[in-house]
Formats: sequence, structure tokens, C-alpha cells
Amino acid sequence: MSIIDWLAKREFKRQAPKRRLNYPGWIKAQKVGIYFEVNPMTKDDWHSWKKAFEAEGKEVHLLSFQSVKRKELASDWDVPTYCKDEKSWLGFPRASSAKDFKKEEFDVLIDLSSSDDLCHEAIFRGSHAKLKVAFSPKRKAWSDLQVNCKDLKNTRACQEEIVALLKFINA
Repeated sequence: MSIIDWLAKREFKRQAPKRRLNYPGWIKAQKVGIYFEVNPMTKDDWHSWKKAFEAEGKEVHLLSFQSVKRKELASDWDVPTYCKDEKSWLGFPRASSAKDFKKEEFDVLIDLSSSDDLCHEAIFRGSHAKLKVAFSPKRKAWSDLQVNCKDLKNTRACQEEIVALLKFINA
């Protein structure tokens, strides 16, 4: 383990939320947060995730990470985003959009990121979400539910699986 990894783990422990909230069940859930990386996902992919939860009557908030500098960000990009130049030397997001997203008390927070960048873990560990959902066993330490969706490209099938699981929990 490198010194930066050790310092990051220490910081995660220090920043851990003091209280753990309970998932209220899908019927009572109102706010859903979706976190994603722009590079591996197309606009249609993350947009369909947003539409799927809005169709269920949920308020959806988005946060994206782009591995470009802020000045290289497309001018017509309207999703709250933080960029690679808005991270601390430990890899933690410093952008106000990321800080605001972490403060939100989501009923469900979904991680659609795929890389092993430390900033993704920082978002999830710092979040006050009641239920944190991820698609990778690597994220087991900082998520409550890991869904084994073989192919995230088959977006509709994954969305149906997630919604079915969320309805099943605390039904």
C-alpha cells in the first residue's frame, strides 16, 4: 500500500458519516442520486437511467466525473460535473458540485462508474445516502448492495433488475 493510499483510507475513516440512515423502501423513497463517468457511458445510457427512475415517480439528481480539465468541458454540458483538475492531491473531489452531491440525503445512490479512480470511492464514502448501490464486487467495502449485471451496456435489463431489487427490499 502506498503512502497516498494509506492517507486516503485514513481520511475516509475520518470523514465517515456519524449516523447511518435506514432505507425506507421503494414506495417511500423520493430522492435518487446517480453518479457516473462520462467517458465509458454515452449520453443515451445515463439519460435512460434518469428517465427510468423519473418514470417511477422519483426525484433524480445527477453527478458526473469527466477525466478532462474544466476548460476542456463541452460548453453545452448541463449536468453537474467535476473534472480531473478539481481533485485534491489525494484524489478527493474539491468541486462544489461534488460537495453538494455528497451532502444530499438520497434514499438511493447508484454508482455507474467503472474505473478504479479514488474519487469515486470518495463520493460514495462521503455520501449520506440511505442505500448505496454499485455494480462491481470491488466496491463492496463502500456500497450496501452490489448488483451483478453482466453487461451494463444492456441498460434496460439492468434498470429493471435494480428497480425490482429496490422494490423487494423492505417491501
